[in-house]
Amino acid sequence: MKRIKNELYTIIEGLLALMPGYLGFKLRSFFYKIFIGKSGANFKIGQWSKIQQPSALFLGNNVSFNDKTWIAANENGGQIFIGDDTILGPSCTIHSGNHIYTDRLKPIRKQGHVFNTITIGCDVWIGANVTILQGVKIGDGSVIAAGSVVIKNVEPYSLMAGVPAKKIKDR
Repeated sequence: MKRIKNELYTIIEGLLALMPGYLGFKLRSFFYKIFIGKSGANFKIGQWSKIQQPSALFLGNNVSFNDKTWIAANENGGQIFIGDDTILGPSCTIHSGNHIYTDRLKPIRKQGHVFNTITIGCDVWIGANVTILQGVKIGDGSVIAAGSVVIKNVEPYSLMAGVPAKKIKDR
């Protein structure tokens, strides 16, 4: 039964990803609110976006994901929490898992995964093409510049940029 539910979710998610404009925003928001662990008021999600294991995603109020956002939450320790008034630019990736690769005698694909919680504070702006990896905490009021890869915690009200992201200045 779970497999059928997952297949239906994927099919509907794919169809809704195609819908442009205001109607697309509304339908996607309604659809995801059914499955997301917690969704505050005024959630918006752009075209071509994907949320894996939405029950492990928790959103505050006024959260918006631009087009082509990929959220990879996981129910086995990879929950993702995003605070009020946070915006994600286009083509952002938030990924709460990683491959295990320590055993040289086994192919990486057979070693499993490790998951860790990601927490993004309130009033955060995440620019286009940003990647946020497992275990990261981003403080309130921070700005993550376009193209950055965030692998470490971010202090509140910081401007971060680069690969890996480094603090440029206080906001």
